Amino acid sequence: MAGRHKMRMKWARNQKLLNDDNFWDLIFELVERGQNLPAIAKAVDVPYSSMSKFINDDEVLKGSFHQAKLNQQKNIIDILQKKMLLKT
Repeated sequence: MAGRHKMRMKWARNQKLLNDDNFWDLIFELVERGQNLPAIAKAVDVPYSSMSKFINDDEVLKGSFHQAKLNQQKNIIDILQKKMLLKT
């Protein structure tokens, strides 16, 4: 029975995080900085599949994730352009 209690506690923790707007703000900020969702999920100890499902099932989260990925690409391009300018 102790194992079930731990599983329920972890499930409750994950649900609390997944339903918290501040949690998603942090996740999308990390994505913008270049982190990938599987690595973030592992770091916060929330199943990647749960995070992915939450994003895909919610249009606002899906849009925010898409915007974070676009910002990530812009950041990468900016970094590459700065590095290329420094070499010339």
